[in-house]
Amino acid sequence: MANRRHHWDVPACSRVRKIHNPFMKYFVDSTKIKPNTNKDVIALAVGDPTFYGNMPTHAAVMDAMMKTLTGNNPNGYVDFLGSMEARKAIAQYITSTETPLQAENIIVTLGCIGALDLCIACIANPGQNILIPRPQFPIYKVICDSYEIEVKFYDSMPENNWEMNLEHMESLIDQKTAAILINNPATPMGVVYSKRHLLDFLAVAERNKLPVIADEIYAHMVFSGSTFYSLGSLSKTVPILSCCSLSKRFLVPGWRVGWIAIHDRNGVFEKQVCQTLKASAGILGSPSAVHQKALPDIFKNVPSKFFDDTVAYLERNATLLFQIFMEIPGLTPLMPRTAIFMMIKISLEKFPEFQDDQEMAEQLATEQNVYCMPGELFLLPGYLRITITLPEDKIIEACDRIKQFCAKYYKSSPSTAV
Repeated sequence: MANRRHHWDVPACSRVRKIHNPFMKYFVDSTKIKPNTNKDVIALAVGDPTFYGNMPTHAAVMDAMMKTLTGNNPNGYVDFLGSMEARKAIAQYITSTETPLQAENIIVTLGCIGALDLCIACIANPGQNILIPRPQFPIYKVICDSYEIEVKFYDSMPENNWEMNLEHMESLIDQKTAAILINNPATPMGVVYSKRHLLDFLAVAERNKLPVIADEIYAHMVFSGSTFYSLGSLSKTVPILSCCSLSKRFLVPGWRVGWIAIHDRNGVFEKQVCQTLKASAGILGSPSAVHQKALPDIFKNVPSKFFDDTVAYLERNATLLFQIFMEIPGLTPLMPRTAIFMMIKISLEKFPEFQDDQEMAEQLATEQNVYCMPGELFLLPGYLRITITLPEDKIIEACDRIKQFCAKYYKSSPSTAV
C-alpha cells in the first residue's frame, strides 16, 4: 500500500491551467465594476445579435424546429460527424460551381468555435506553430494554447484598409509552421478582403505548401458595395478547412450548430487529416439531433429577403453610429463593411485621465453603465469595440452617454508639468 495517498491533493491539469482567455477575464472583471445604478445597463460589448430582441430569426426557422419536435423520433442519437441529412443540406447550401461539395466534405460541429477547435487540434502538433492574424479573435490563441501549439501573429495594415501584411506573414513561416489561419470577412475591423488580395494570400500558402484554416463565420453578411469570396472557391491547389455556422446569418447563436467544409481538390488531406478530423469529431459528437433535423427545411424555406433585410438593418445602424461618433472629439470610428461590430479609435492623449483603453472602458461602465470591449482584448490597443445590433433608441441613448463621458474627460491640449 506504499502508493496510497494519505491526504487529498487533486491538482488540475498543468496544461489547462496555463490557458488564459481574455474574454472570460473581461467578463469576470466586469462583475466587479460598481456601475451608476441611476441608469439602466446598455450592453455594447455583447456579440449576440438577439440580445435585445429586435433581431429575431425568421419564422421559417422556428416552423422547421416545431416540425422537427413533433415529427418522427427527434430524440435519438445522430452520427458523430453529423446526420447524413444535415451534412447533405449544408453541402448543398454552400456548394458552388467553383467548389462542388458533397456530404462527405462536411463535418457538423458544436458551433464555429467547435469547428475551429477541431481543425486546429487535428492539423498541428504540440510544439508546432500556426500563423494567426493581428488584430484577432481571442479564441484563436486560446485554442492553440490549449493544445500547446505556438502562435505567431501576422500583422494587418491599417493604412491599407486592414489588408493582411503578406510580406510579414511569409517572414514568420518556418519548418514548424503547420497552417495559416485567416478570418474573412474579418473582425473586429469589419473588413471584407478583395478577390485580388485573397489570391495573393493563396499564393503565399501555395509557395510554402501550407494548408489554411478559414474562419468564414460572417460569410455573405457584407454591406452594399462589398463582395464576399469564399477561400475554397478561389483555391485550386491549397487545401482549405472552412469554418462557419448558422449563428450569425440565421440569428440563432445559441443553437451552436456549426460545420467544417473540407476543400481539398488534390487530396492533400486524404491520407491523414480527414481521418483525424473524423476520429476527433467522435469524442464530443455533433450538435443536437433536433437542430440537425431542422436544417434541410431551414435552408430551403428561409427567403433571401430575410438576409437582405438583416444586412440592410446592420448597415443603417453602422452608418448612424459612424455619423454620431465622428462628431465626438477624441474618438474616430472605423466604418465596417461587414459583421456586427464597429471599432472606435481613442486619441488617448486627449484623455490623460486614462492610461489605456481598458481603463477608459471600465470608467465608462462605472459612470454611465455603458459596457464596451477594450481593443486590447483583440490585440488592438487604443480602441473600443461596440456592437451595432442594438435598437435605434438604445443606440441614441448609449451615444448620448458616451458623448457626456468624453466631454467630461477630453482635454484639447493635455496639461504638462511645470
